[in-house]
Amino acid sequence: MFIVLKILVSAFVIAFVTELASKNQTLGGLLAALPLVSILSLLWLAKEGMSTNGLREFLRNVMYGLPVTFVILLAIWLALRYVSVSMALVIGVLCGSCYVIVHRLFNVA
Repeated sequence: MFIVLKILVSAFVIAFVTELASKNQTLGGLLAALPLVSILSLLWLAKEGMSTNGLREFLRNVMYGLPVTFVILLAIWLALRYVSVSMALVIGVLCGSCYVIVHRLFNVA
């Protein structure tokens, strides 16, 4: 039953942000930029009884995802000037993947 609640709350947050963005791009963009998924995940994990150390490890790993997220979003933003949305998404994911590969090749900590 708890998983149904998690799905409903998470879906509501996503639907709310996208509906808001369709009416007010500035406010929608600001809300979308918030780490809503990370916060929701943290809340669900804490509710399920994960230890404080486990939560800290989870958040540390979330921080590793921030640079690649920035690369993907920047690539999509730049690509949208010249190509369709679907092609911009592909370009963004490819740029993010290249970032991860280079990061791992050079063992950047």
